[in-house]
Amino acid sequence: MAWQPREERARVRLDVACEESGRQVFFSTLNLSASGILLATAEPPELGREIHVVLSLPPDGLFLRMHGQVVRHASRREPSGFAVAFESLDQRTRADLKEFIRTLRASSEQALA
Repeated sequence: MAWQPREERARVRLDVACEESGRQVFFSTLNLSASGILLATAEPPELGREIHVVLSLPPDGLFLRMHGQVVRHASRREPSGFAVAFESLDQRTRADLKEFIRTLRASSEQALA
């Protein structure tokens, strides 16, 4: 079965560190939700790989650390990258992500009005 997004998401550019196999690799986000993240790269890791994602949410620099799995590679109509589905987020982290996304989407809608 194909991966389907489960949460409201927002297009946002953030710097992200991914930790796997004892090393850190840095990416930029393409979009973010409380259930996962789409990261830009020309060389995505293999599907199913376990990854720790570390990011800081503006404007206050709220530091979040999440665990997930690579669930898909970007389609032809998207920029090159890969999606990570978060696993077992605690309630606080999920709430922080949802609030950040709501704020982003509200400011985008105001800018369009």
